[in-house]
Amino acid sequence: MDSTINSLSQKEPPCVAWQVEEEDGQEKVIFHVSKEGALNLACVRFKFDPQYTDPPKRVSAFDHYAELGYVPAAELIIRGWWLHCVNCDQPLYIHRLKKSKLRELEFDRDNVWCSQRCRRKYESHINHFQG
Repeated sequence: MDSTINSLSQKEPPCVAWQVEEEDGQEKVIFHVSKEGALNLACVRFKFDPQYTDPPKRVSAFDHYAELGYVPAAELIIRGWWLHCVNCDQPLYIHRLKKSKLRELEFDRDNVWCSQRCRRKYESHINHFQG
């Protein structure tokens, strides 16, 4: 019984969602147990410069994605985030896209493409280099 209590009390705190924004406005969600850890991880993973990156802000609405390790791109778009097409870098923002254009969006995990054509072009390019 004592070993069970000790193992429970030594359990690491859960990873939670943090929004990290670089000076140029690029925003990302990162999962970490602490604010400082989230900033460090974002700077390494996304090559953000710590000098020009705002302190992370908690976004508890995304905590339930911690096990996945990412927030699905469709969820971010629905919540009003700006994303860019993985292939052509076109800015994608739900409030600026016509309904017909919204229907063309392609999603896969944390990636978004402006159209099926752009996704195929991207995948063809990736497959070409993967051999």
